[in-house]
Amino acid sequence: MKLYSKLSALGAVLVLTTAFASADTVHYFTSGSGSVGFVGYSTTPGGPFAIQPAGTNNSTGTSATFGIFPGTDWAPALVGADSVASIWVSYDQFSGPTGGETDGTYDWNGYYEYTTNFNFQHSSYGEITVAADDTVAIYLNGVNILPLGTIGGDAHCADGAPNCRPGGTSTVFFSAPEGFNVLNFVVAQTGSYYQGLDYVATVTETPEPNTLLLLGTGLLGSAGALFRKMRTV
Repeated sequence: MKLYSKLSALGAVLVLTTAFASADTVHYFTSGSGSVGFVGYSTTPGGPFAIQPAGTNNSTGTSATFGIFPGTDWAPALVGADSVASIWVSYDQFSGPTGGETDGTYDWNGYYEYTTNFNFQHSSYGEITVAADDTVAIYLNGVNILPLGTIGGDAHCADGAPNCRPGGTSTVFFSAPEGFNVLNFVVAQTGSYYQGLDYVATVTETPEPNTLLLLGTGLLGSAGALFRKMRTV
């Protein structure tokens, strides 16, 4: 076999091997009592109160959240791309339009922060769809990627998306570096009643081209150059 043929064959094998070894990995996330933690409450607006250290969901510094029921006042819980339904959540187990605040209290006006995280070996990109009462902003690693909706008249939920009305969700697309990433949700509450959060997300982990891919494409290029040179001779 001529040299350029050998180089072409070896380069093609390396490229194909790398393609199979570097397949994208898709991850699905939904709000739920075990997948998102409560960070804290503030009376003033702003960014996330704190970025949690590397760890797992509900890491140190967060408290547990509870599944709450949307009833007929809020939109039904979202369904993710993996066909798994999310759960409306709150730090307050008596919150939500069907909770009735049986403990005799309501959620104060202000800003309630919730958090979740993901830790991948490669960079990733994704999308997240969110609903909230009254509305919510999303921060990725401290950077705002979705602003609060317009509160407006506050007759029920916020007037502007994202809110808790049917069709009131917002979807945002993002990219994230390899390693530990934190998503923070800051829920704005007015009307001194109840608040909650609901989201679904799809994140695709994409391995970067590695040495085999670079070597394979280099060999293919060398084979082509050698072939052209031999034809000229």
